[in-house]
Amino acid sequence: MTEQNSEKKVKYEEKMISTPRVPNEPDPLLPAEKKVDKDDIDKLKGLQQQYSDIMVEFGRLKVEKLLTQQKWTELESLEKDLDKKYFDLQTSEAEIATFLTEKYGQGEININTCEFKG
Repeated sequence: MTEQNSEKKVKYEEKMISTPRVPNEPDPLLPAEKKVDKDDIDKLKGLQQQYSDIMVEFGRLKVEKLLTQQKWTELESLEKDLDKKYFDLQTSEAEIATFLTEKYGQGEININTCEFKG
């Protein structure tokens, strides 16, 4: 910066400092403040409330989803246990059928009358 430019800057700064501001008068270097209508503020507050409500719903949804996933995992575990019991029962049925066939031969057994028809 040249000495001349430096002098201009100092003079400008001095002028800014030396210019008295009138109280309650807007600063000419700042944008003017405007009063916002109550209806417009209410609209903005309404938007904020809607965002807040949606965030709460997201939270509830996430918790419900976690609980549902937990329940689903429990149901899958129960299903797996029942599958095993079902297949074990089929194995037992086949073993009993083989035993009864060897003992009584091919035919039908009426479990109500305890009779065998071959």
